Amino acid sequence: MRDAPKRRRRSPETARDEILDAAENILLVQGPADLKFHEIATAAKIAKSTAHHHFGSLEEIHKALVNRVLHRLTNDLSEALSHSDASPEQNIEQALEAVYAIIASERYAKILAWIILSTETSKLSYLAEPLDTIKSLVSERLAKYMPERLAQTLAPQIVYQVAITAIGEGLIGKILQPILSENDVLLEGKDVLNEMVFNKIVGRQKSN
Repeated sequence: MRDAPKRRRRSPETARDEILDAAENILLVQGPADLKFHEIATAAKIAKSTAHHHFGSLEEIHKALVNRVLHRLTNDLSEALSHSDASPEQNIEQALEAVYAIIASERYAKILAWIILSTETSKLSYLAEPLDTIKSLVSERLAKYMPERLAQTLAPQIVYQVAITAIGEGLIGKILQPILSENDVLLEGKDVLNEMVFNKIVGRQKSN
């Protein structure tokens, strides 16, 4: 029989954070099937009744975890896009690579996929705010090196392509690479994306 978690004094904020940490770890390591109230409380080393005090239901844990992950993602992307280097080309390329690397990381790829797959389409509207923030950050970065109107046009396309490519690569890239190519290393999504984005930039600039 599993021993009951040892109790220790926690502030409400600390307890909530530890519950969400446990939920996130279960999601990443064990998968969504094990994301149950009892499992989360046990992993957080907290009594189930105490967990219920902080989160009335599993759905509340889901919502809080989604909000925390999206907030951290926005902060991570904001920090990554705040750096600048010598040439416009290098700046744009490094910005794309930084955004891609963050979203393609196992942590964000898995959690974003879980958010999308576990949430009713009608309730995915809360993704609008972080997506708008990310789009604005990308647009601001691009506007330093090209006309503002062109930056605003390209930003949503870049965010869209990065999101669908990076999440896919983060989830199954390591599995597909050796299956599809035994000897040659396939191009990473970010390399294909970089080429596509620069082709769009050049094409737009020529037409303007």
